[in-house]
Amino acid sequence: MKTLISFFLALTFTGFSNSASSQTWNPVGTGLDSTVSVLFSKNNTLYAGGLFTNSIASFNGSVWTPLGTGANGNIKTLTYYNNQLVAGGSFDTISGASIANIAIWNGVSWDSLASGFDGEVNILLEDSINNLLYVAGDFNNSGSINVNKIAVWDGVSWSNLSSGMDYNVNALAIYNNELYAAGDFDGAGGIAAYHIAKWNGTNWSAVGSGSNLEVNDLQVFQGELYAAGKFTNMGGAAKRIAKWNGSNWSSVANGFNAEVLDLEIFNNELYAAGLFSISNLDTVGNIAKLVGSVWMEVSSERMDSTVITLSANSSFIYAGGLFSSAGGVPLNHVAQSDLISSVTAIEGGNKNDFFTIYPNPSNGNTTLNYFLEKQEKVEILLYNIHGQLVKSYKEGIKNKGINKFVFSTNKIKQGIYFVKLRNETSEKSIKLTVLK
Repeated sequence: MKTLISFFLALTFTGFSNSASSQTWNPVGTGLDSTVSVLFSKNNTLYAGGLFTNSIASFNGSVWTPLGTGANGNIKTLTYYNNQLVAGGSFDTISGASIANIAIWNGVSWDSLASGFDGEVNILLEDSINNLLYVAGDFNNSGSINVNKIAVWDGVSWSNLSSGMDYNVNALAIYNNELYAAGDFDGAGGIAAYHIAKWNGTNWSAVGSGSNLEVNDLQVFQGELYAAGKFTNMGGAAKRIAKWNGSNWSSVANGFNAEVLDLEIFNNELYAAGLFSISNLDTVGNIAKLVGSVWMEVSSERMDSTVITLSANSSFIYAGGLFSSAGGVPLNHVAQSDLISSVTAIEGGNKNDFFTIYPNPSNGNTTLNYFLEKQEKVEILLYNIHGQLVKSYKEGIKNKGINKFVFSTNKIKQGIYFVKLRNETSEKSIKLTVLK
C-alpha cells in the first residue's frame, strides 16, 4: 500500500494532462480581399482559390503572387496532376482564355483539359499511383462525352465512370484501393446509393445505408474513412460526421450542431471546419480537432465568420473562408497556425509541458507526443493502477523540440494505466485507458 500511495503522490506533482487550448491563428502575408473557397499546400507553397481579385494566388512564405489575371467565377478546388497545378470551379473564362470549369497551369498561363465541362467542378483528386485525375461536380458532359457528375482524365482524354450519379458530387477519396464519391446524390451507376458510393474500377456500389442528407467532404484518417456534411444519420445517429471501417458506419464523438464543410489532418490529428459552433454542448467555434473521443476547440481566438477550407503541410495548418479576423487579429480570409502553437499544453500552456496521448481510450497503436527543451536521453514507462511497472521503453537520445513515440496496447490487458515520460531533467505522467 505504501508503494501505491507514493506512486499516486508522484503523479500528483508531475501532473496529468488537464488540457487547455493553446493554438493561435496568424495572418498569411496580407491575406486576400474576398472569400477563400479552397486552400492547397504543395512543395512549400500555399495555393488559394476563391472569389478574391485574380481568383488564384500562391504564397511562398512571404508574399502572395497571382496566377494569371483571374477567372469570371469561383475557384472551388485545387490539386496537382503530373506536377502541374489544376484548378476547378464555376467559370468559363480564366486569364482571358475561354476555358470551361477546369484548367491546368503550365507555369506561365492556364490551359484547358480537352473540352472541360458543361457545369461546375466541385472536387479534384489525383491518383498518382495510376496517373489519373478524377473530377466531380455538377456537370453532365465534356464535349460530346456523357460523364454525369464524375469523370476521369488519363492524360489524353476524359472518360465516364459507368453512368455516373444523378445529382452533384462534392467529395472524392481513395480508401482500401477503391474510389469513394460523396455528395447530394441518391443513385450511382443506376443503383440506390444515398449520398455516398464506391467504385471498384468497373461498377458503383452503395456504402452501407449511406446518409440522410448531403456529404461535403471525405478524409482517410487512421485506417478509417471519415465523412462530413449536413447529415444527422449515417448508419445510425451521427451529427454531421461519421466514419467507415470498411464494413460499418459509426458516429464520431458527439458531432456538431451544424454543417461541416471540410476535414484535414495536421500533426496526426483530425480537424473539422464549417458552419458549426458547438459540439456536445461545448462551444468550439468554426474549427475543432478530435482529441481522443472529444471534439475540442482549437483556439479561444475564434474566427468571426465561416471557415470553408483547411489545408496542411508538415509545419502549418491553414484555414480559409468568409472570416476577416480571429480574436481581434486581422486575417483577411486566410490564416495559419504552426506546429508548436497547435499543441495541447498542461500547466498554463507552456510548450515545454506539451504532453499528449491518443487515441485515449486505446485498443491498438497509441501515440505519445512530447516536447524536449534540449537533446537528451528519454525513457517511457507504463504503470498499471497498482503502481506496478508493466512496460519500459528506452527511447535513447531524442532531439530538441516535438517528439513522437508510438507503441501498441494489443498485448496489454484492459484497464487504467499511467504513462510516464522520464528524461534527464524531469518526469511527467499521463493517464491512459486501454479497452478490448
